[in-house]
Amino acid sequence: MNGKPATTSGKTRYHATLRGVKRIGIAALAALAFGIAPAHAQPAAQNAAPQQRSMLRLQPEVILDVTGFEQPMAAISLFVPYGWRSEGGVLWSQEFLCTNGYVIQWRAVAADGLTSIGVVPQESWSTNNYGMAGALKPGCRQASVTDIHAYLQTIVQRMKPGARILGFRPRPDIAQTLARYESRTPTAVGEIQSHAEAGQMLFAYNERGTDMRGFVDSAVVFHRTVANTGGQSLVSVSAESFPGFAATAPNGALNFAFFEALRQTIAPNPQWVARIARRNFEIAQVSAAEMEKRIQILRTNNEAVSRLIVDGWNAREQATDATLRQFSDMMRGETRYRDETQPGNEVALSNQYSYAWRLGDGSYVLSNDAGFDPRSALGVNATLLTQLR
Repeated sequence: MNGKPATTSGKTRYHATLRGVKRIGIAALAALAFGIAPAHAQPAAQNAAPQQRSMLRLQPEVILDVTGFEQPMAAISLFVPYGWRSEGGVLWSQEFLCTNGYVIQWRAVAADGLTSIGVVPQESWSTNNYGMAGALKPGCRQASVTDIHAYLQTIVQRMKPGARILGFRPRPDIAQTLARYESRTPTAVGEIQSHAEAGQMLFAYNERGTDMRGFVDSAVVFHRTVANTGGQSLVSVSAESFPGFAATAPNGALNFAFFEALRQTIAPNPQWVARIARRNFEIAQVSAAEMEKRIQILRTNNEAVSRLIVDGWNAREQATDATLRQFSDMMRGETRYRDETQPGNEVALSNQYSYAWRLGDGSYVLSNDAGFDPRSALGVNATLLTQLR
């Protein structure tokens, strides 16, 4: 197998690498949030007023689905640092047939043009040991990627060709939100095994002469279908990845807590999820009819192989139906606050901070400093929000 999960020594090296990536602290978090250079790169930032150096200012952002339905819809909401610019959205195209016609591809970038966050598109693939060409679903690729480590390697090289892999670590906190996929089901000729894996990969690359660091988080559901026949074991593996999360920053400024706080604000719009689920169901019905035609052709040659394909197809479709709902659970790590300006009179913000203020322009400031007050520190109109229990 191409990529293997890190051994104990590999994990040790990765955590040593994490310790080597400078944790830039609250002062630099504030600097990043305002789109200026972190303290280590801009000495003047070290002279900022103490209250200005103890907060994080965020603005609400919406990832749009402009062309998928009769009118544009908000697909996903999240918060990004104040002043960052965003691009992308939900993209629909024939080239995305494998993921039912669409992918989520979006990023937000700081003023330096280097520090960024992004949503990595979801995808699907399959492989087998009995020489059958073509994937289970039209538009999907065949790939011998059978664990999260190998998958993240392909994502990193796709994002930043030639990037150096610095380390890998599992994300059990993400994987546990996908426990519903853990199953083992006997069949007439073997069994179907399904499970989810999640992880994070750290990498290095060079951009416009700047030594850069980045990481990507993702989760994948694997379905392994086994058919024992004629003294041999026929195995088919299909997989679906969830939309992932990526972040980049200059070396020395990749603060994991900062980016994790942003990741945890991602929330799919329930109305959009419902429309997507309906679309997925309609596509699945058409695809199932096409798959049955394929099975009839194969059945005359090899009953075991055709049964294997049917079992693998069913497992995949059941997982795909729940992907977006699980994506929401996978991303969350939030505290809810009362906010009369928002639908339902509440807003969900990162649980990495203890205090939240809404500013007059609709942006938010988060802080762990009980004495911080943006009205005096920034000279702006602000309202302290109350946590909902």
